Amino acid sequence: MPGDNKRSWRIVLPMLLVITTITLWSVYWFIAIGVAEQTFAAERQRLAQQGWTLGCTEESWAGYPFRFEYNCSSPVAKYASRFEIRSGNLLAIALAYNPWQVAVLVDGPSKITGLTPEPIDADHQRGLVVVTLGDKYSMNISADLPTLSLRGLLSVESVRIDTRPADNGRIEFAASMKKFDYHPDSRSSLPIDEGMTRGFLTPERKALIDNIEISQSKIRLWGHGKFTLDDARRPAGRLSTETNDLNGLLALLDPHIDLTEEQKSGLRTILGLLGNEAKADIIAKDGSLFVGPFRAADLRPLF
Repeated sequence: MPGDNKRSWRIVLPMLLVITTITLWSVYWFIAIGVAEQTFAAERQRLAQQGWTLGCTEESWAGYPFRFEYNCSSPVAKYASRFEIRSGNLLAIALAYNPWQVAVLVDGPSKITGLTPEPIDADHQRGLVVVTLGDKYSMNISADLPTLSLRGLLSVESVRIDTRPADNGRIEFAASMKKFDYHPDSRSSLPIDEGMTRGFLTPERKALIDNIEISQSKIRLWGHGKFTLDDARRPAGRLSTETNDLNGLLALLDPHIDLTEEQKSGLRTILGLLGNEAKADIIAKDGSLFVGPFRAADLRPLF
């Protein structure tokens, strides 16, 4: 009967719509993940030509139906023959309905070789990097790394870094850290409660620091300046700084400044003429770090 046919269609039609939707979504997902694999392979090849490589003991793609997932077991990231980073696992995730935002999760521990004479062992909780793609291949990047410890060197409770495109090809950045403690094996601890900086990276690979601020208890140091890398990949530039407690700052830094007692006394005398709230330039030049006119430490290549 006609009424029975109408009731049948009312039952069958929603089911057909669900089946059609699932079929179309499945077709989209399999096509999209194929495009993602091809794009990743092309980008990997492009970076390899610049010296960056990524190796995995095993790698796989998954995530159906609502995500795209790339998993890399025991990842090894290398830059030419200069340094490499080994970690526990790398997982990249993008939502199928928002593939322009990718979350990358990196599990510790990690090992860094090539930056220092001895390998650096890094213990850390799962780090998170979120990359949001914009127009003309622009990227916004946010990175969070909790509870980082470099054995025999330093520890930090949390680190956050954010970048976004700016005008004239520059990249705007902001970084912050909490509970930083520099404790090399041969020297006293250098604790910092909080630190932050913001500025710009230029196409010429210079860092324009609009503001940097460090605090430890009631001691504050802040400033601005410009840094780059010299031909030997060592920091080079000048940072103009101020402090609200010169004596407290010098006492904090004393074990870590490579000056003789006579030079330290001269530095205190010169800066002391300005009062307890003093200004001084920190200069990186030719592999050396200067505080005012005094050479304070050697600078190694960053990579």
